[in-house]
Amino acid sequence: MKKILFAFAMATVGLGFTACDDDEKIEVKDYGMKTFEADLKYSSTMHPDGYPISTYAQQTYFAFGNPEALALGEVDTDSWTQFNVFDYAANEMEVPEGYVVNKRSEVDAWDLLFTKYHGTTQTSDGQSTGYDMTGILLNMEGGMKVAEMVYDESSDINAVSKAFADLIISDVEGLSYSDDIETIGSDWKVLDFATFQFNVLTNKFFIIKMASGDYYKLRVISFYGDTTAERVIKIEYALVAETLPQE
Repeated sequence: MKKILFAFAMATVGLGFTACDDDEKIEVKDYGMKTFEADLKYSSTMHPDGYPISTYAQQTYFAFGNPEALALGEVDTDSWTQFNVFDYAANEMEVPEGYVVNKRSEVDAWDLLFTKYHGTTQTSDGQSTGYDMTGILLNMEGGMKVAEMVYDESSDINAVSKAFADLIISDVEGLSYSDDIETIGSDWKVLDFATFQFNVLTNKFFIIKMASGDYYKLRVISFYGDTTAERVIKIEYALVAETLPQE
């Protein structure tokens, strides 16, 4: 009897191993919240005529799934890519001398770029115009699209954080998605004219729909480093799950 049971057990184990084909591995997705920081290497000096001159010396390329920067660009070197994303001609405006619209980089497989760039802002009469900005650009060559959500049910930081963490697929599938490189851009912060410091809009959520069909949720949670003299964009993000985890 023992020999029969042993033979059956071995047959069962054998079936278990043969059923697990390498081509049929189950993909385990990580839905845990992550953070990423991009130091823009900001500095400010005073011009002899009495106005400040700001320098952003570093740009950071980021790809979802990579905990480290994909690539870095150093200003005034070949590693730096100047992004000019405002199209003067398309907006029927005079194109500045030497200006070339540029929305791509030689860096491969990046998703987000943290950088200073020439982008789009609104004049007092509501017209679009070009302006030097600091923010996050998107690599639309990869087929991603982005939607924006604003959580306004509470201003409590804990409530905002919970609302962001609780976003699931059913919350984001029906949103209006854009392929505009500036969908995230610089509008996640506003200037406080009393302090001349930027306040981050942590209740502004961005949903990134990847070409693979996966969704990521992202928000900016800080724009300063250890001091307000630094410019370090910190984001919080996660893959969007189908349901909330069971407590």
